Amino acid sequence: MLKDGTKSHSFFRVSAENCARIYNRTLSSKSSHILNNPLAHRSSKEMPTHASAPVSMTPEHVSEGFMLYSLLLHHAEQSKVLILPHDVGSQRLRLRDAMDARNKEMEGTGQELWNHACDKCCVVLENGEGTRISDLLS
Repeated sequence: MLKDGTKSHSFFRVSAENCARIYNRTLSSKSSHILNNPLAHRSSKEMPTHASAPVSMTPEHVSEGFMLYSLLLHHAEQSKVLILPHDVGSQRLRLRDAMDARNKEMEGTGQELWNHACDKCCVVLENGEGTRISDLLS
């Protein structure tokens, strides 16, 4: 689930609120596979029995999940173990120091391919006098 939320957040620019809304409307039921594909589950014996208190997700859960998954991936890529405190008040506080440390590692030359400049992401222009001007595309 963290992986799907991260993909939606990163590639499709789905907000944390909309990720939570999608989850709550499609996946929060313990029988969501049946609800999302009723033609494949026609038997009345297979119809869902809803839990009395379905699990729901908030935008904060999505944002914190995104940060946690990013930290897990980063630490796995670095062959490190992610260690977080257990005695703080919130998940956001639990992740804060690890995120700060990760961000410091990524500054400057810390990112993979930090000096990459291909024709797809960098355009070199010349002004009227023939002087080269480089503009990064965003």
